[in-house]
Amino acid sequence: MRITVNTSGNSLADLIRRKPEEFRRQTDRAAGRGALELARAVREKAPKADSTLANTVQVQKLGVGYRRVIVGAAYGRPVEEGADPSGFPPERAIEDWIQVRGIEPHDPEMTREDLAYVIARSIFQEGTEPQPFFAPAWEENKDRIQRRLDGAVERVMQA
Repeated sequence: MRITVNTSGNSLADLIRRKPEEFRRQTDRAAGRGALELARAVREKAPKADSTLANTVQVQKLGVGYRRVIVGAAYGRPVEEGADPSGFPPERAIEDWIQVRGIEPHDPEMTREDLAYVIARSIFQEGTEPQPFFAPAWEENKDRIQRRLDGAVERVMQA
């Protein structure tokens, strides 16, 4: 998911040549603010057991005016998109989830580790349903981010 600043003709290239420092400053500020707003929205929409997934959302600065919002948790994509039956999920992550949620096995002879295995096996056999959080946050914020970047270019043109 990307946003680019669009202008007609060579006006943007001319503007960058005439006011390079102001262009960098304004677009960098707009990109940074937009990325922070998107990251906040992603965190708010992320499913929460103990907020571990939400706490891995980060903004990376890759250059002037260029940011990337990522979900650092390895299970972020399977949560967002769902998972087909296939690989066995990490039982330790499931054990942590069980503990945070305060889930106890119904069978008194079953340990939390046993329960984690049963849940992992179910995920392996059945997959998981998607719980979109990133894409909805993007859809809700992309127009505002685009306006923020467009406004940065306008400010440079007026400076």
